[in-house]
Amino acid sequence: MDRTRQFRAKWGYVTRRVPAGVPVSIGPQSRPSRAGDFVVARVTRVGSNDRLENGHGRLAQLYEGNLVIGAAGPALVDERSREAGSVCLLTQGGLLGQVSSTDDVWDDPTQLELIGPLVDESLRPLSCESFARPLPPSASPSLGTVVVLGTDRRAGKTKAAVSIVRGWAAAGLDVGAGKPTGHASGDERWAYVDGCAAEVVDYVDFGMPTTHGYPLERLSRVTLGMRDALAATGVAVVVLELDGRLSGVETSSLLPSLRQIADSVVLAAHDGEAAVAGARQLRAAGLPLRAVTGTIATSAVTERLTAEQTGVPVLTAAELAQGAAVRLLAPRTVSS
Repeated sequence: MDRTRQFRAKWGYVTRRVPAGVPVSIGPQSRPSRAGDFVVARVTRVGSNDRLENGHGRLAQLYEGNLVIGAAGPALVDERSREAGSVCLLTQGGLLGQVSSTDDVWDDPTQLELIGPLVDESLRPLSCESFARPLPPSASPSLGTVVVLGTDRRAGKTKAAVSIVRGWAAAGLDVGAGKPTGHASGDERWAYVDGCAAEVVDYVDFGMPTTHGYPLERLSRVTLGMRDALAATGVAVVVLELDGRLSGVETSSLLPSLRQIADSVVLAAHDGEAAVAGARQLRAAGLPLRAVTGTIATSAVTERLTAEQTGVPVLTAAELAQGAAVRLLAPRTVSS
């Protein structure tokens, strides 16, 4: 079926690399769904997450009976999902699976009935991998790479990364921005674009609808590949924003890989204690911490004490956007 005329379904952001007009249909369930496989499901009950983000980042309202094209998350492959034939909408970007813990975003997620896999003309199951770009040869941006990490999910990482993009763009630099970890969503992508990033990539480009549950070795390769892909476009500078907490398994396991590419690290923190602990962890990993920012940067007293304890300046998002971002491109140093 032609996806634009005959296949009347709502396509999640996770499918954004599927070209328009590719012949697809709903196939038989010949094998269990794997993480990243595209699946077709019907909305049976609309919950608190009642909208689906499409490939352009637009939020479409969901109604009971809607067909949804999403991607299987790691939890979709368990026996509960296959036997019950039902899943939850885990993210607005179209990740489908079972709610696995109290860390999941939605208290009352939208429920869907699995219909079958999305297949091509040969009945071959399609997935994010089917449309992934290959990992490029190694390449470095001429003026360096800055990595933004956070002490927790709401520390202000994306705001910091966008402010860095804005500061560099205002200085006349072509900027590349990437999101190596997280759950597929157009929010960050469009935030970078709105901040005047010339090139943007995320893990969907490299075949993953989410980085949760994927081997850390693969996440490491993709993180390096994002820097390489952005540098290959000719941008002068690159900023990479990692999702999640610095102390989390995923982010902390990627720190050794970041040593290969990070010319500067900016830490978004929610309070002084977290900033000091994060600075200690980054230095122990041999990473060049250059500044602290985030929701901590709201009190002059806290900023001054944190700067004294961490040995780096505490910068507001406005300061990064107004010129401080350029100072992050000074020669790389690692404090002991």
